[in-house]
Amino acid sequence: MRPSGTIIHPEKHHSLLAHFTKIASLKPNYINLHGPKIWWQPPAREYVQRYANRSEPKEYFKLLDSTNDLITRLKNIFPHLTFENTTLCDYYKKDERFLPQTSYQTNIGSLDDCFYIHQKTKIELLFDLEHLILNLNFLDRQKNYRDLPKEPVENQTVDEKKLKEIFGFNLQKGLIPYLDKKIESSDFLKQNKIKHYHVTGSTQDVKGDQDITHGPIKKDDQVFRQNLRLILAQNPETILIETASSYDNACYHYLRPNETELSFYQLCEILLEEL
Repeated sequence: MRPSGTIIHPEKHHSLLAHFTKIASLKPNYINLHGPKIWWQPPAREYVQRYANRSEPKEYFKLLDSTNDLITRLKNIFPHLTFENTTLCDYYKKDERFLPQTSYQTNIGSLDDCFYIHQKTKIELLFDLEHLILNLNFLDRQKNYRDLPKEPVENQTVDEKKLKEIFGFNLQKGLIPYLDKKIESSDFLKQNKIKHYHVTGSTQDVKGDQDITHGPIKKDDQVFRQNLRLILAQNPETILIETASSYDNACYHYLRPNETELSFYQLCEILLEEL
């Protein structure tokens, strides 16, 4: 089971924990918590401004404390709970269909803040390779985010400096978050040892008028193979594929109905060659 994160301010914890107590009666072997987000999206037509950070440092600190508190409580219910990195940007939706447009969301658990949470709660981390790559695309202004401006942060407050230290990138209200120095996904994987991973074949979220996340794994994909080698070098406990199929959402109409199964076979062939 995999509860996903939304808003987890402290006042919401009682009802949320009551819900999870019912789930615990099923005795699941797998429970994963996504990093939480504040779901508010500006008008889609505001191309640049929809990527600006809209939260003050105090809101991030409140969400960090709230996340740590919730995780500590949930670990008492689910000893095997893991915490997954989430995406900085999310899709607009229409009639439950994901649109090929994104916006920045105030969130917890996107990059270095995952390790801050691990340090505070001792929770095991689960890193989604696709989420990591998409976040670096956004922060480094790569691929479909290459046209976004990178306005330098000026006159950082003490709290903004603390946020940067925790999250690993610049966060100032009114500006689009960014990294001081480009980071490749391979560099991140080399520097951090993680026990659990989600993998897909995607390295981009939007291309033209399509959502291309959760894409199929292909045997001849050299970028995927390079990242997989770095993951395998860590001797991980779990690697789970998260590819989509045409049944999952109307936006994935171009994929095959059995795309996930085919990706599993492709991954098995790659592992036989790499191990």
